[in-house]
Amino acid sequence: MQMVYGQNQATLQCGATVIDPLYVITAAHCVEPTFEGLTLSQVHLYGGLHTLSSTSGSQLRYASTIYRHPDYNAAGQKENDFAVIRVHSPFTLEGAATGINVACMPEPGSVTTIITTLKY
Repeated sequence: MQMVYGQNQATLQCGATVIDPLYVITAAHCVEPTFEGLTLSQVHLYGGLHTLSSTSGSQLRYASTIYRHPDYNAAGQKENDFAVIRVHSPFTLEGAATGINVACMPEPGSVTTIITTLKY
């Protein structure tokens, strides 16, 4: 998955992993609130993207909520450097047909567990 900011495909910033049709996980430093003054609507996620030169065949989703780990430390060592992003509409998961599937999670309900851990 490719996560970009704004409309320009050349602004590749970070990757993300689908953990549920409505949620992806990424590094917290990729979604710092002060990062270039970006808004949620400017965080674009392309699922099923197989080449950086074209978004053809991919699924575009926008961030609706970002949950950073409450103990994330942007200064220094960047401890707890992860964030969960809820997208505005679910990704269509069809494995090989879309190139999108969820990451293997340790147990059912893990998305709820991650969100609860983030205290949101």
